[in-house]
Amino acid sequence: METPYKMVTVHWKDACSGLGWTTLEAAIENMTLADIESVGWLIYEGPDRIMLSTSVDPQGKVADVLSIPNTWIINIKEVNYVEGLDGRRSKEGC
Repeated sequence: METPYKMVTVHWKDACSGLGWTTLEAAIENMTLADIESVGWLIYEGPDRIMLSTSVDPQGKVADVLSIPNTWIINIKEVNYVEGLDGRRSKEGC
């Protein structure tokens, strides 16, 4: 299926939160930013964020959308992929 979107991998830093009481020193030491790698269709690039979708359909609907603030992004790389040797799905009826 053709799509107008690029498949990308995004390396970014995510926020961290904790539960319960702790000391300030322990919070500083243990609550570091999460190092994240996400892959999906790049469906939106705006002045404040990008949006990825894990799925798109022929009618233009998207599913499982992730919005990432631009200031959290380390880099974005386009993914080169092969749909299949003959362009068909590997299992009938899937």
